[in-house]
Amino acid sequence: ADGVVVQTATESEAARKTLAEGNFDLAVLCLAGEGGDVLRLASRLRAQGATRDLPVLLAADTSQRGLVLRGFDLGANDHVLRPIDPNELRARARNQIRRKRYQERLRADLDRSLEMAVTDPLTGLRNRRYVRRHLDGVLRGTDAAVLLLDVDRFKSINDSYGHPAGDAALREVANRLKAHLRAADVVARYGGEEFMVVLAGAPTDYATMVAERLCASLSASPFEIAGTQLRVTASIGLAVAPPGTSVNAAVAAADAALYRAKEAGRNRVTQALPEDFVEDGTSDQLQDAPPPPKLRTG
Repeated sequence: ADGVVVQTATESEAARKTLAEGNFDLAVLCLAGEGGDVLRLASRLRAQGATRDLPVLLAADTSQRGLVLRGFDLGANDHVLRPIDPNELRARARNQIRRKRYQERLRADLDRSLEMAVTDPLTGLRNRRYVRRHLDGVLRGTDAAVLLLDVDRFKSINDSYGHPAGDAALREVANRLKAHLRAADVVARYGGEEFMVVLAGAPTDYATMVAERLCASLSASPFEIAGTQLRVTASIGLAVAPPGTSVNAAVAAADAALYRAKEAGRNRVTQALPEDFVEDGTSDQLQDAPPPPKLRTG
């Protein structure tokens, strides 16, 4: 009735397995005798991930109030006394199911909010906040290759074809970068037309190969933007930072190398020098904000 599908089990272990494997909204456990098996089942449902948030309703005799209280301590959500009034059972079951679905919506909303907080809305890549914190975590334990990529002459794309075309170009850059990186590598839009790639534990020769591959992936074929073929290239600054390097110093080194790549003619990879690893005087906590305008020529 009421669109409810009921499945029964007579043994506690069978019930546990059924609940763990199915997509149930409520478990009704009937206390019998000393209630030991049923209470253990309630405890195990709370302990396993698949049923941790499943509402549990106990059915008990009036003489089993003590067992009901123990059941609450073990994670049961509500109870109904025998002889059972169908209307009361229906109301209590409906209440627990509503509460479960409301909590699921809250968790889904929270997950979406957290994802939005670390995702660039234009490209779908991770954002500046995420990649800096990821880099900080990597550098606490191992070395990291930092690739700072800037799309060459991006302003001319916006000026000549409009901002929608510029946005489409950035999305295509993001797609090509993702297609040439491992799942373990982190790529992010760092700000404007800048992107950052972090390769954890990557030696210099491997990081250089990856950077050259990314550079070539952009210039190899034109971008199809609004019926127009655009030639897009990028310059990359590469810095391989040893463990313990600060995020600021690693990014400053990659940025200095990127500046030299631009000065040398663009569409190329340039490696950082030891003297490029300098602190910029700004705390890492303040670096989640968008970067200030730079003096590179595009």
